[in-house]
Amino acid sequence: MEKINGVSFEEYAAACGNLAQGMPETTILEIRNLKNQYGMKPTKSGAPVSAN
Repeated sequence: MEKINGVSFEEYAAACGNLAQGMPETTILEIRNLKNQYGMKPTKSGAPVSAN
């Protein structure tokens, strides 16, 4: 199965499991090195910065 927006099905499933267990979205984005829906990567403080 090909990646969608750079995310494989396995990565998506793992992120969903982490969210279901209560992990904050910013932590998941950091761990997976992903951008949020606004194209921004989170910082340690949770404030997004430009991913460009």
